[in-house]
Amino acid sequence: MPPGHLDRQARLKIFRSDSVMESEAVKRAAEELEKALTSESCRDCGCFHSVLIMLEDFLPDENCPAGTAGLLEKARLSLLEVSHDCLGCRPCLSMEALKILRGMEG
Repeated sequence: MPPGHLDRQARLKIFRSDSVMESEAVKRAAEELEKALTSESCRDCGCFHSVLIMLEDFLPDENCPAGTAGLLEKARLSLLEVSHDCLGCRPCLSMEALKILRGMEG
Protein backbone atom coordinates (compact mmCIF):
# COMPACT_ATOMS: atom_id res chain seq x y z
CA MET A 1 0.00 0.00 0.00
CA PRO A 2 1.41 3.44 -0.90
CA PRO A 3 2.63 5.60 2.01
CA GLY A 4 -0.10 7.83 3.40
CA HIS A 5 -2.94 5.61 2.21
CA LEU A 6 -5.33 3.95 4.64
CA ASP A 7 -6.63 0.44 4.14
CA ARG A 8 -10.38 -0.07 3.61
CA GLN A 9 -11.15 -0.80 7.28
CA ALA A 10 -9.36 2.36 8.42
CA ARG A 11 -11.21 4.45 5.82
CA LEU A 12 -14.56 2.98 6.87
CA LYS A 13 -13.81 3.68 10.54
CA ILE A 14 -13.18 7.35 9.73
CA PHE A 15 -16.14 7.50 7.37
CA ARG A 16 -18.49 6.01 9.94
CA SER A 17 -17.48 8.35 12.75
CA ASP A 18 -20.28 10.27 14.47
CA SER A 19 -19.12 13.60 13.04
CA VAL A 20 -19.37 12.25 9.50
CA MET A 21 -22.74 10.56 10.11
CA GLU A 22 -24.22 13.86 11.31
CA SER A 23 -22.54 15.89 8.61
CA GLU A 24 -24.07 18.02 5.92
CA ALA A 25 -22.92 15.43 3.36
CA VAL A 26 -25.29 12.80 4.79
CA LYS A 27 -28.18 15.28 4.62
CA ARG A 28 -27.36 16.26 1.04
CA ALA A 29 -26.96 12.64 -0.02
CA ALA A 30 -30.36 11.84 1.49
CA GLU A 31 -31.90 14.70 -0.51
CA GLU A 32 -30.46 13.26 -3.75
CA LEU A 33 -31.67 9.78 -2.85
CA GLU A 34 -35.13 11.16 -2.19
CA LYS A 35 -35.16 12.72 -5.67
CA ALA A 36 -34.31 9.32 -7.15
CA LEU A 37 -37.21 7.76 -5.24
CA THR A 38 -39.67 9.95 -7.12
CA SER A 39 -38.38 8.80 -10.49
CA GLU A 40 -39.92 5.64 -11.94
CA SER A 41 -36.87 5.20 -14.18
CA CYS A 42 -34.58 5.19 -11.12
CA ARG A 43 -36.51 2.64 -9.07
CA ASP A 44 -36.10 -0.10 -11.69
CA CYS A 45 -32.53 0.87 -12.65
CA GLY A 46 -29.56 -1.31 -11.78
CA CYS A 47 -27.65 1.84 -10.75
CA PHE A 48 -30.21 2.70 -8.09
CA HIS A 49 -30.21 -0.86 -6.72
CA SER A 50 -26.39 -0.94 -6.60
CA VAL A 51 -26.06 2.50 -5.03
CA LEU A 52 -28.65 1.64 -2.38
CA ILE A 53 -26.59 -1.41 -1.39
CA MET A 54 -23.45 0.75 -1.22
CA LEU A 55 -25.19 3.43 0.85
CA GLU A 56 -26.43 0.81 3.29
CA ASP A 57 -22.88 -0.49 3.58
CA PHE A 58 -21.48 2.99 4.27
CA LEU A 59 -24.33 3.99 6.62
CA PRO A 60 -24.76 1.04 8.99
CA ASP A 61 -27.93 1.05 11.11
CA GLU A 62 -26.11 1.70 14.38
CA ASN A 63 -24.57 4.97 13.07
CA CYS A 64 -27.21 6.13 10.61
CA PRO A 65 -29.21 9.25 11.53
CA ALA A 66 -32.89 8.38 12.10
CA GLY A 67 -34.21 10.38 9.14
CA THR A 68 -31.68 8.85 6.78
CA ALA A 69 -32.35 5.34 8.09
CA GLY A 70 -36.05 5.87 7.38
CA LEU A 71 -35.26 7.10 3.89
CA LEU A 72 -33.11 4.04 3.17
CA GLU A 73 -35.99 1.82 4.31
CA LYS A 74 -38.40 3.76 2.09
CA ALA A 75 -35.98 3.30 -0.81
CA ARG A 76 -35.76 -0.46 -0.19
CA LEU A 77 -39.54 -0.74 -0.15
CA SER A 78 -39.91 1.28 -3.36
CA LEU A 79 -37.55 -0.85 -5.44
CA LEU A 80 -38.95 -2.34 -8.60
CA GLU A 81 -37.51 -5.33 -10.40
CA VAL A 82 -34.43 -4.23 -12.35
CA SER A 83 -35.44 -3.71 -15.97
CA HIS A 84 -32.32 -1.89 -17.16
CA ASP A 85 -28.80 -0.99 -16.19
CA CYS A 86 -27.31 2.46 -16.52
CA LEU A 87 -29.08 4.65 -19.06
CA GLY A 88 -26.44 7.36 -18.80
CA CYS A 89 -28.79 9.83 -17.10
CA ARG A 90 -27.24 13.24 -16.47
CA PRO A 91 -27.21 13.48 -13.57
CA CYS A 92 -27.69 9.98 -12.23
CA LEU A 93 -29.52 10.89 -9.01
CA SER A 94 -28.58 7.79 -7.07
CA MET A 95 -24.92 8.09 -8.06
CA GLU A 96 -24.96 11.75 -7.02
CA ALA A 97 -25.96 10.65 -3.51
CA LEU A 98 -23.05 8.22 -3.35
CA LYS A 99 -20.58 10.78 -4.73
CA ILE A 100 -21.65 13.31 -2.10
CA LEU A 101 -21.09 10.82 0.72
CA ARG A 102 -17.71 9.81 -0.62
CA GLY A 103 -16.62 13.44 -1.01
CA MET A 104 -16.39 13.17 -4.78
CA GLU A 105 -19.06 15.62 -5.90
CA GLY A 106 -17.96 18.08 -8.52
